[in-house]
Amino acid sequence: MFLAAGAVAAGSLAAVWMQRPDWFLKRLAVPYPFQVFLENYNRLLIDFPLVLWVTGAALAALALVVWRTAGRTVENDSSRLRISVPVEFLIYAALLVAAGYLSLRHWEYWGRPKWDNYWLFARVLHDFWTHPGAETWFTLQKWVAEFPHSPSPLTPVVISVLMVVYDDPLRWLQMLSFGATIGSLALVRSLGRRLAPDVPTWLLGALFLTHAATMRNSLFIQLDAISSFFVLAFYWLWFRWRDEPTQNRLTALVVFLIAAVMQKTTLFPLLAIPFLAAVYDDWRAGRRRWLEWLRIGLATAALPAALFGGYLLLLGVGRNFGTQVELMGSGWNELDFSLTRFAFATGFLVCPYLPLVFGEQRWDANRVALAAYPVLFLLSVTAVRGPYWSRYYSHLLGPLLLLAAPHLARLSRQQRGAWLAPTYVAGVAAVQYTMIAAHIF
Repeated sequence: MFLAAGAVAAGSLAAVWMQRPDWFLKRLAVPYPFQVFLENYNRLLIDFPLVLWVTGAALAALALVVWRTAGRTVENDSSRLRISVPVEFLIYAALLVAAGYLSLRHWEYWGRPKWDNYWLFARVLHDFWTHPGAETWFTLQKWVAEFPHSPSPLTPVVISVLMVVYDDPLRWLQMLSFGATIGSLALVRSLGRRLAPDVPTWLLGALFLTHAATMRNSLFIQLDAISSFFVLAFYWLWFRWRDEPTQNRLTALVVFLIAAVMQKTTLFPLLAIPFLAAVYDDWRAGRRRWLEWLRIGLATAALPAALFGGYLLLLGVGRNFGTQVELMGSGWNELDFSLTRFAFATGFLVCPYLPLVFGEQRWDANRVALAAYPVLFLLSVTAVRGPYWSRYYSHLLGPLLLLAAPHLARLSRQQRGAWLAPTYVAGVAAVQYTMIAAHIF
């Protein structure tokens, strides 16, 4: 009933929107001072009925499947939804090609931008490594002092080293982004099986690769695809440490968290997760291990944060970090801090996965930890009054899919899951493809 009503509502809104686009443009307008952003946002509003039509069609198809399979909830094996590994990998290869094409298409649409200049930071670093001297040292010092993103040096440093092999930092950034997308896919499959051993991994992989943010970021020139990989790699290391809490595994986790905060300041919420999960786990069990909580907090939160602060002081780029935070909450970026942008990004890039997330009700420490990063990330954006850019939502996708894995596995064991799960995945994918293909993103 709700699915059918949603389909009718989406289709009706799309019809009204097409009849009176000026009414929606007037009420949803955002006064961007830059023409290129204003034109893109206005096009989003004009073309948005297309997303609504596809959403309505997907909801209608899902409603039809639910109606046809009503009552067929007998537990069964999930073999009917399993496919062979070679076929699964062929599906991934096709989706990766599509993602790469759409990412490049999106880059072309914006005029091949070189936003944020991480690639140029790598160029300056590489020139200093390969031609040390007073001139390159002065250039590097000047660049580090003035570059707003110098608090995030990890990827530029890696690219500056890779340029010894191939002297094109922009291409290296794109290749690292694509490699990170593949790595994230592998981690989604691996972690999905850990959390739900009988989940058909191709369903998780398809949801990951067809997400609009994944597609957009896969060959773009910003750090979002790489940062998304870091989020999933953190959970992989954290689960390994929980399985066997040795000093070596804790050390590996701490070293990784240090690298994460050097990768991107948006990854700072990861520092809180080991401590919060430990407290939650012990509190439910009636334990109060104050010293253990202190040890975990110092190792996984205080130490990485202190080393990051030391890096800022050593290079004198604390002002740059302040500039990053200031830019998030002032100037033209503040125009993106609006319910309109938040509703669009969250509604179409997060909400389609929530029925699977909340279909599994056992909220142990693992699920709390997976949910913590999306919540803390959005709270951090809100705290600095930052923009709800759609590309940021790729950071949240990995944890959301891992939260969805147990329910997706349970659904696949049900008789009706043979139709319902693939229909659900196809519907979500259709909406995501429509957004990125039409540049409504």
